[in-house]
Amino acid sequence: MKYMKARKYNLLPFGKGSSCSKKPYRTKTLHARMSRKKMTSLVQFFRKSLVVLFVALKIVGYSMLFFPMLIIMEEVYKGFLSLDDFQIKKVEVTGNCFVSNQKILEKAAISEEDTLLNIDLRKKAEEISCLLVVKDVEIKKHFPGNILISVTERDPFFISSEKKVLLDEDGIKLPFEPESYNVPSIIGFNYDKNGNIVKTQLDLYKESVKAIRHFYSIGDKIPLGIQSVIMKSRKCIVITFSDKTEVKFPIPVKNKHLERLIYVYNDLNKKDISFKSIDLTFQNVVVKRDKDKKS
Repeated sequence: MKYMKARKYNLLPFGKGSSCSKKPYRTKTLHARMSRKKMTSLVQFFRKSLVVLFVALKIVGYSMLFFPMLIIMEEVYKGFLSLDDFQIKKVEVTGNCFVSNQKILEKAAISEEDTLLNIDLRKKAEEISCLLVVKDVEIKKHFPGNILISVTERDPFFISSEKKVLLDEDGIKLPFEPESYNVPSIIGFNYDKNGNIVKTQLDLYKESVKAIRHFYSIGDKIPLGIQSVIMKSRKCIVITFSDKTEVKFPIPVKNKHLERLIYVYNDLNKKDISFKSIDLTFQNVVVKRDKDKKS
């Protein structure tokens, strides 16, 4: 019986009654693992610190070489700027009729510090474009030491019957005397506080400009001066000629409308038929005869 108990305890050396327990073994193993992890983290920290230190030393070394190079390059650049070939000696302005050279140069504000290397042409062009009469500006460099400013000005295209002011092809009010220009009048448009065409009607205004340009291109085929342009609605405009005849165009005005007008106009003249108006807004051309004139 005693032998059996001994065998039993030998088979279970880690039981409750045994002097050998797992707890001390587990505690020793846990401490060993923790110490190894601490050592590993310390080693990694020192490695990262060495890498950071190495990179910092490398940056400092390069900067000690780079900053003197920057100083040298700056001195070389200043030397280039001081050369006579890069100094601005002459500024030439072309294309201006309404705006004086003095106003354009004042807006450009080219100083003695500006050279052909450091001048900002885009900024200078934007400053000149702020002038009301100026539509487009192009500035070019011409070596040695010349600046060429090419200006495109706004030309009067219409005269407003309501406001008695001149308008260009973009609907911008121009500060000129209307009596000095022989341009067609325009009727039926609204204006903002600056005297320009309102944005909601700007597309119709440009269609009117387009129609007048078409007429100017076929002036030899219809030798009549344009007196006025009237906007009847958003779908049609009426052009009045110097002989008081009217032509009603649909919007948008297309080349086919002009071709039909030329054909009808020439046909009526051949047949010696007097007319008051020609309507091109329908599928068929509608001609209203002038009963007061003899055919």
